[in-house]
Amino acid sequence: MSIHSSAEDRRVRKTKSSLRNALEGLVAEKEVGAITVSELCAAADINRTTFYLHYRDVPTLVLDVAETHVRDLIASFEPVDMENRDLSAPPEQLVKVFADVKAHAPLYRAVLQGEGFGLFHPRLMAVLQEAGVGRIVQVGGADGPAERGLVVYGIIGSVLGVISWWIATGLRRSARYMAERTGWLLVAGAYPLLGLTPPSLG
Repeated sequence: MSIHSSAEDRRVRKTKSSLRNALEGLVAEKEVGAITVSELCAAADINRTTFYLHYRDVPTLVLDVAETHVRDLIASFEPVDMENRDLSAPPEQLVKVFADVKAHAPLYRAVLQGEGFGLFHPRLMAVLQEAGVGRIVQVGGADGPAERGLVVYGIIGSVLGVISWWIATGLRRSARYMAERTGWLLVAGAYPLLGLTPPSLG
């Protein structure tokens, strides 16, 4: 890689990081539909020409920021704890997801409950399914009566539904509480479909 290319890459990363931070600040104050390119550029300290070099409009930026955010979150996950199949403790991946939702609630609210959800949903599901299938394979078990991809897609849809409910009800419960209850909710249906024996709630 040339020195010029390296410098260009750094500039692009810096610009996108500035826009990401600006967006997160603005979605905490108003709906995505009310955010203008001028506001974003002012908050990010860039000009409009620079914005349009990277994004077509504000919704395009929102989609990119949200997808990048989810990919970064997944990349931070530790391997599945194979000794915790009975969920005596909530899966740390789920705890991390709910903690991230609480820390970035305005962004999640914007993409899960805003006008752009129809565009974002398939991209989000694709990213989560890619990671989810790998983690289901790690859990193992005999071949169950359902395809792993089907089970993963169902789990992800359920988790997104719970997250939307949690946001709508004011994030009153802790991330660990939500991860624990969601984990129990999911294993009741997912484990048998994967050929695993679900743990007893007692």
